[in-house]
Amino acid sequence: MKKKSASTPLAPWHSYALTALALMGAYWGVLQLEFLSWDDNVYVTDNILIRNLSGTGLYDIFRNFVMGNYHPLVILSYALEYAGVALNPKVYHFNNLLLHLGTTLLVLSLTYRLTQNRLMALMTALFFGLHPLRVESVAWVTERKDVLYGFFYLLALNMWVVFREKPSALKYAGILVVFILSCLSKGQAVTLPIAFLLIDIWRGKRLPDFKKDLWWWLTLIPSVGFGILAVYAQRYGGNIRSSEAFGVLEQILIGAGSMLFYLPKFILPYPLVPFYPYPHAPLEMWWYVMPILLLGLLGLTLYCFKMEKVLFVGLAFYLLHILPVAQFLPVGNAIAADRYFYIPGLGLAWISAWLLFRFLNNKQASIAGIGISLIWGFLTWKQVPIWKNTESFFHHIIKKDPSVDFAFVNLGRHLEKKNRKREAVDIYLSGIQNNPDYPDQYNDGGYTLSHLGKHDSALILLRKAIQLAPKMAEAYNNLGYAFSMMQQFDSSEVYLLKSISLNDQNETAFNNLGSTYSMMGRLPEAIQSYEKAIRLKPGYADAWNNLGSSYGMMGNNAKAMEYFQKALSINPEFGGAWFNAGIAWQTGGETDKAFEAYRKAARLGHEPAIQFLKSQGQSW
Repeated sequence: MKKKSASTPLAPWHSYALTALALMGAYWGVLQLEFLSWDDNVYVTDNILIRNLSGTGLYDIFRNFVMGNYHPLVILSYALEYAGVALNPKVYHFNNLLLHLGTTLLVLSLTYRLTQNRLMALMTALFFGLHPLRVESVAWVTERKDVLYGFFYLLALNMWVVFREKPSALKYAGILVVFILSCLSKGQAVTLPIAFLLIDIWRGKRLPDFKKDLWWWLTLIPSVGFGILAVYAQRYGGNIRSSEAFGVLEQILIGAGSMLFYLPKFILPYPLVPFYPYPHAPLEMWWYVMPILLLGLLGLTLYCFKMEKVLFVGLAFYLLHILPVAQFLPVGNAIAADRYFYIPGLGLAWISAWLLFRFLNNKQASIAGIGISLIWGFLTWKQVPIWKNTESFFHHIIKKDPSVDFAFVNLGRHLEKKNRKREAVDIYLSGIQNNPDYPDQYNDGGYTLSHLGKHDSALILLRKAIQLAPKMAEAYNNLGYAFSMMQQFDSSEVYLLKSISLNDQNETAFNNLGSTYSMMGRLPEAIQSYEKAIRLKPGYADAWNNLGSSYGMMGNNAKAMEYFQKALSINPEFGGAWFNAGIAWQTGGETDKAFEAYRKAARLGHEPAIQFLKSQGQSW
């Protein structure tokens, strides 16, 4: 297609309206979704970074990594939402939907600018926006980074087309600003210069021109800079791991397979699972075919360069954008993820729409495109409720693939947090039955059994966890906790010290060690351990409360009250701290304050407070 001399107009307004209505219908169910205890807790519900929009808070947002990623603009968007509505999940999900809608409308605009074909632009937008592989990015609050970076990414591509038609320094400056905003939302945005290059090829720019194209070369500066930062963040967060199970050859096979993974899923999006685990070693023979198939696809892409530019751009766009998340370098524990397909999928949407209008007339292509869109839209509508809450989410994963061991652990942890400990134990045991070599299930199961008072069973599971993972600090920590619950304090001390020797940054181990020393009557050592826990985690309410208890036992009522109030400033719903504060007030002769604190603790379900008030004939 030849480059146009005049500015290309926008697509007809009714194309935007139809696209918006289709997406709202397919995704409206996201407004009924809750936060998940899978990363949503780290990014939103438990994230202290989003609770402070002061100058210091903004500085913290832009200087910190979250889960091995640098995307401060995402965290800032959560902070703005939190300032307005606290933790109302409807608003967070609605904003994800709005951003996806905006990205899809920008896909429509870009495709129309490139083709001047309103029907092909509409079909591309519908294929992009309605495909079920998009659900993870839209329905999961944590994946705000996809829809936010995607919005700026597509905006930059639209701006690039306008810039190329009539270049100016001001337009270019605007592109760089939007590019940086996309990079601040997700590291995958560093591929934007490649997308600029492909868009230029589609519009007829000859390759030799790039040698003298200063505008394009300048875009590599933020790309390289943010690329280095993204790799550093991944390494800092421990996401880039060494593969012990696979050698270099096997990792190449897995990388090739992960690049091809999405092609059949795009055509037949079933089954879709939020987690696709790594294969077990040794690899099955069909994995050895993957590099051959990938080379064949690369050959087809190069062949299309001279035969048909749209096919070349679509295939190249997909391959070059999926490459950074392919598993040639082992990152995380999943071989693929639906969310990785968010921007790369645009290349396949272009190809699909082009094929319809290449081999069918406009009426036939439109009917076929609408039919495909309806099918994908229906599947998307059916996929959204899987993300309803933590239980529906992990039960779906377990049903589709019981070999996903972490699903049992995370579901069990969620149930335990909801005080449904017996159900949690059942889930852990089911996980052990399906995946007997995964130590986390034994560790978490043993911890929960300790809280249920089933200490002998707890010791069996915790020792099995250590047998499977001899350097698992958390298992030693939990074993030490179990022995303290059994009042075997010498054994408790041994295992807690072992845990700390393996990981001296775990505040929970120091807190547990402090409790053991306290019960042994070694109060100065207990205080020292609690203070170490607090240095590691200043917002650790339980450690502040325990520190106050130790000072109270030493007769220092003033310090005890100071630390109880510190615990309550961190967590006003901490029943144990209210009860302890009541004891301190009563010791100091402030009886009215004491009984008000006891009543507050009882209303929060603190059993010792309830029993004490009953013994005094008091209500709450």
